[in-house]
Amino acid sequence: MNRIIHLNHNSKNTKLKPDVSDDQEFTEFLKNESREAEMTYSLSFQDARVYMPLNYEPNYAYPLIVYLQGREGSTSEYQYLMEQISTQNHLAIELDLDDKTRLSSDNVMQQIQEAVSQMSRHYNVHTERILVMGDRHRGSLAMKTVLSHPESFWGFIALNPDQSEQDCLLNQFRHLHRLRGFLHSETDNSWIQNYSRLLHDSGLNIHLDQTTSKPDSQQFSCADERVCRLIDRFIVQGIWESYSEFK
Repeated sequence: MNRIIHLNHNSKNTKLKPDVSDDQEFTEFLKNESREAEMTYSLSFQDARVYMPLNYEPNYAYPLIVYLQGREGSTSEYQYLMEQISTQNHLAIELDLDDKTRLSSDNVMQQIQEAVSQMSRHYNVHTERILVMGDRHRGSLAMKTVLSHPESFWGFIALNPDQSEQDCLLNQFRHLHRLRGFLHSETDNSWIQNYSRLLHDSGLNIHLDQTTSKPDSQQFSCADERVCRLIDRFIVQGIWESYSEFK
């Protein structure tokens, strides 16, 4: 049974590597954790819901997923999605966006900054590993926000982003080389491939997952475990790559 609690973790550190013993293989670190275990779920502040990993370790600085959610989305769907990605490897916060209002990347950026600031007061957030995630038009908004403010993020996770809303925001070229991007598409349109190639050529570390086209009713949902495993691997690989740079 999941719980709703209020926690106040203030311990900080700058650990870069996941807490695993030297003799453990990378593939073992990525093993499928049990989904039977109890999750900790916290409502911390207005218009945001916090997801905590199982066995939260206050002395480890966690990556943070900022999930852009529409107000029609349910808490249970968000929580289940985060669990499917990983029960151990990240913190997450859901931002409740009003889809009736056309939000700019600057509007979203302000909300994200406030959320990250609040999170950092209560949890051990690795402030250089902030990912913005969204589905469909919110996936496009996640990409726009990160590309418009590359110095503030680690990267983005965009699931079936809308082509019609995607601009080419590469003005801050010098800051793009440190970004990571995960793109998932279930359409056979070539634009996502071309855009991924453009981002890659601009210096981003891009992971593209493009599957066979499905009917709209069957496109990505929080039950797509394969995509969630890929997202977890994308996150953990980024941590290990960052760690290897300091060796």
